[in-house]
Amino acid sequence: MAEITGLEPVSVHGLSSSVWEVELADGDLVVAKRTEGAAAEAAGLEWLAESGSVPVPGVRGHDSRWLVIEQIEPGPASPAAAERFGRQLAALHASGANAFGEAPPGAPPSGWIGLAAMDYASEASWPRWYAEHRIAPYLSRATALSTADKGIFEQVCARIEELAGPEEPPETRLHGENWRGKMHWAADEKKCG
Repeated sequence: MAEITGLEPVSVHGLSSSVWEVELADGDLVVAKRTEGAAAEAAGLEWLAESGSVPVPGVRGHDSRWLVIEQIEPGPASPAAAERFGRQLAALHASGANAFGEAPPGAPPSGWIGLAAMDYASEASWPRWYAEHRIAPYLSRATALSTADKGIFEQVCARIEELAGPEEPPETRLHGENWRGKMHWAADEKKCG
């Protein structure tokens, strides 16, 4: 921890098998996450923060296996907080990127979708990018799907530009999914959604 943050840990509290809350020697609380995708996640958080649209925890440091971020005091979810986050997320999407699938600056050439490797290839066309880089690579590994089921996905990919309709700019910054387990409602609304 000291190698990453420059400060010795004073106390450590496990939150899960790969996430810990750590008090540093200066009294700050941080969250340390053990992950193979630490560099990609750090680059992504910094890129999202740079947009100024949605609050994200500050990155305190990382190495190849550890990501250390600012600890955000939790708060209750509420309709007002959800609406605020929705508006912030819309602003993030409007903040743009150079191409669909563009990697955050400083990110490694590949990242992860859950436990599956993902490349950061980019395209000018969202439908083509989605078919070639988010459906096709995983379809070939989807052993639970029948040949007929895979064929349906292949047909959709072949027609995806027609099915998706006209292009709708702007390109947007990549971010992870926003399911309940990934949302962190904050006591201070200026900190996080």
